[in-house]
Amino acid sequence: MLKTIDDAVFLRKRMKERSARNQTLTVNENEKPALLSKAITLRKATKLYLLKGKVIYQDLTACSKFLPNNFIDLLIADPLII
Repeated sequence: MLKTIDDAVFLRKRMKERSARNQTLTVNENEKPALLSKAITLRKATKLYLLKGKVIYQDLTACSKFLPNNFIDLLIADPLII
């Protein structure tokens, strides 16, 4: 929990320190419609086999309760903006 401006500044500086192996994924405006048309949103508990190879486009806190236990191998999330 951030309690002061100094905490926020420290966190922001720390977030910019990236691993040498870090990769940035970008999607341009022309690619968005095709990608979003293949993405899913979870509204109920979902079986693992139904999620294989899918992209979930949803707030993590909203969909995490619908994911099977031990499900995530790779998570790509927007960074926290302070």
